[in-house]
Amino acid sequence: MHDSHIFIGLTFSKVGISNLISQFVRQWPEKKFNTDGYELELKNFEKDIPKITACDKTVYSEVPVTFSFIKRAGLFSIEGEGKISIKVKFDFDVLHDFSLQVVSHLVGYEWLEEPVLKVGKLDIPIENLSNCIINYFKEGMLQKLDKFILEKIDIPAILQKQIKAFGQNYPISRQPDLYFNFSIASVLAGKLAEDEKDIKIDLWLDMSSNISDEMVRFEVETKPVFYWAVEKPDIHFQRTDIQFSYYGLARIIMNALNGNDIGGKTFDIESIHIRKTSFLEIKADIKEPVQGIVTITAQPYLNRQDQKIYAGTIKVDIDAKNFIYKLSSPIIEKIILKKLESFFPLDAAPFFAGYIKKIPSFNFLNNQISLTPNVDKVRIDHLIFGEQQLNSSLIIEKAELGIVLERN
Repeated sequence: MHDSHIFIGLTFSKVGISNLISQFVRQWPEKKFNTDGYELELKNFEKDIPKITACDKTVYSEVPVTFSFIKRAGLFSIEGEGKISIKVKFDFDVLHDFSLQVVSHLVGYEWLEEPVLKVGKLDIPIENLSNCIINYFKEGMLQKLDKFILEKIDIPAILQKQIKAFGQNYPISRQPDLYFNFSIASVLAGKLAEDEKDIKIDLWLDMSSNISDEMVRFEVETKPVFYWAVEKPDIHFQRTDIQFSYYGLARIIMNALNGNDIGGKTFDIESIHIRKTSFLEIKADIKEPVQGIVTITAQPYLNRQDQKIYAGTIKVDIDAKNFIYKLSSPIIEKIILKKLESFFPLDAAPFFAGYIKKIPSFNFLNNQISLTPNVDKVRIDHLIFGEQQLNSSLIIEKAELGIVLERN
């Protein structure tokens, strides 16, 4: 992975993971089973939720299970209840294709409330009840619990859904029309860590991103690859390419100038055409403040040190459409030239950063997790006026996706 990537400090609520396990237990259809003539029934737990811890690539859970038991024998029926904590660990792995593997193991138990009789006398050892419950979990529930988790967390499907929704021609502006495109090459992940409330994992997304005023006309197929980190990257930034066609740039200029006051008159521009030869030429057909063709030439360039755009030598020429306008053309030329020169040097980074901030959030797991791009600082890496379009590359320093987590 190269240095251009986005960092995600992904946090999962322990409460959310506990609720996922609780949801499975509540949905489990077979809560009654028999042993040595005793009928045992598992009870739903609403207040006592599973305890969650994590380390490396393993999640540990202590699942509190309340159960009742009964042995029907007329007047000599036996009834009681108890509460036991089942200790389970979930070993997981993510393969290169993002397929998730989960294998759960029952590693022990602890009585929270030893069996208490309501009716009769217990005629089997207490270990028989605990062993029965443990075997029931081990042989009946754990394998299906693994399957349940895999169905709830389908990483490849989640990725493809988000890429399809936001990764191609996502509109981030209507005036002018701008579209956001991205593709993910790979994801690097650290190991699990935890605090009192959450489980955390660091992710680094190696991705390419682009903002353009023209839509991509073909479907981009992306198949990202997953890796576990051996060494964590020291720095992170994201490079985003921006392309403005000269047609789109002309529309931006028209929107910016039309209606503005200059020399006591309002700008009224009918059309603008831009081309690049040995210099940049902007030719505008205007009605006010002078009716005619205004031609502006310059040689704009980026100074990477101060991050400002300089215009070079600006020239303004007016080809007026009637004699009266021709007489006033030199005056208007000087007014326009002075106005243009006042714009430079131009600090363009805030302008581009405004569009970067419009990049959408990404929602996962039924909107329980929202990833929102954070912009620390935007730096222009290059600015090139080509034959057909303006090309720029932005460096978003400390590029990160902030997390909004809905805790259930």
